[in-house]
Amino acid sequence: MRKQILCALLMLAAVIPLSAKKKGGNEIILVGKVTVVSNLNMDFLAKSHRVTQEEQQSPGTYTAPRFNSNTDTKMNWKGYTYMIPEKLDEHFTNGEYFCMKYRFPERRSVDLRYLTYYFFNTAKVRMTLPMSIHVAVPEGAQALYIGDFTYTVEGDEFDVTGMKVSYSLADAQAALDAATGMQYELQKADWNYKNALSVDYKHITGTPADSVVFYGGFTANPSGDLPYIFSYIFSEVSPIQLYPDQALSGTEFFISSPVRPGSTYIMRYWNTPRDYAVTFTEEDSLLTVNVPKEPGLYFFGCYDAKKSLEKGTLKELGNSARWNKRILVEALRRYKGTVWEEYIRAELDKL
Repeated sequence: MRKQILCALLMLAAVIPLSAKKKGGNEIILVGKVTVVSNLNMDFLAKSHRVTQEEQQSPGTYTAPRFNSNTDTKMNWKGYTYMIPEKLDEHFTNGEYFCMKYRFPERRSVDLRYLTYYFFNTAKVRMTLPMSIHVAVPEGAQALYIGDFTYTVEGDEFDVTGMKVSYSLADAQAALDAATGMQYELQKADWNYKNALSVDYKHITGTPADSVVFYGGFTANPSGDLPYIFSYIFSEVSPIQLYPDQALSGTEFFISSPVRPGSTYIMRYWNTPRDYAVTFTEEDSLLTVNVPKEPGLYFFGCYDAKKSLEKGTLKELGNSARWNKRILVEALRRYKGTVWEEYIRAELDKL
């Protein structure tokens, strides 16, 4: 029990310093617990990723939920900027609580996007866990408890096949007390989902008369013989309207749900088949999608994954019409039975 409620004691000095100056009272401590239950062959996983014997003795760890808003705290890596909480890359043991301080804007809310899970506490074997929630920050609140999140992970591609949230305010309060040595009053957070790491094609609301579906993607295999699996997150920006993110996991190409004409989306997160997981901001995103003002379909292109990432700029694949048609065929499969099916068929007939 003691182990379960302990957060890193270093947080007292590094993350929640009592002497830290408040910037207009726009800081909040978030508390939560993440547990990953994996139905995986861990021995094979370790051998296939060259995990050392010493590393195999380590439990899985996770980062605190990533903060996706304006903040002064940034970390640069290979030209890309990560938006992060106060503490850089703080890891917490699977099944234990995290306690992290976040800044929030004047609208008094924090948007959490995802976290990263490390099998054996090594970057050799990592995955992304969705935690796309919008947290309202009440006036006068010192600390908010978002809950205990339990994820079920299965398959060679680390598919998240289940996620549930439970609550134990007493245990979370004990974790906070242990981390800070102070008596911050912990409140249960009022939050709602912003999105899951998927697009629900069967229950869409936009139509070809009032919305845009944008599509395209990256491939590590220009010959097209074997598909490669990616994860994508596109977030709306300039201005952010708090519409759900466009996110897909385990797909070769990206095909959005219907979005607002004239909106702008950036590729916020991209996980490649070679375990390159890159997070972008509005300033440095590799891909910005300027959605047309006219409703319909919009092909943002298909790009060479490896070259684009290495060069830090988009490297489009040749024969754009071929990729356009190939992805539209996939879009037709996903939108089959919806109001978009006939419209997509008509576009395919033009190619």
